[in-house]
Amino acid sequence: MTDSKYDIHIDHAEGLAIGDGAQVIVGPPTPDNTLTRALARARRTLAILEEQAAGYTSLTIPAHLKLELEDKRREVQELERRLKEVM
Repeated sequence: MTDSKYDIHIDHAEGLAIGDGAQVIVGPPTPDNTLTRALARARRTLAILEEQAAGYTSLTIPAHLKLELEDKRREVQELERRLKEVM
């Protein structure tokens, strides 16, 4: 026994989720599982950026926000393409 206040023993885990809004991951990570999670996160980020951009007009949107939107849209498209290849 250790002097640690907390001992954690995991012999066999069916699923694991840590933190608010965490996804349960069952089994070892696979390429499609990893891509699916990355795509979900990129889409969430894109939605937040689009919500922020909605408060501006096309002439008043800050350059950094416009660039982030463009980058995130490309990232979502690329992840969707890669996910289709694996499935």
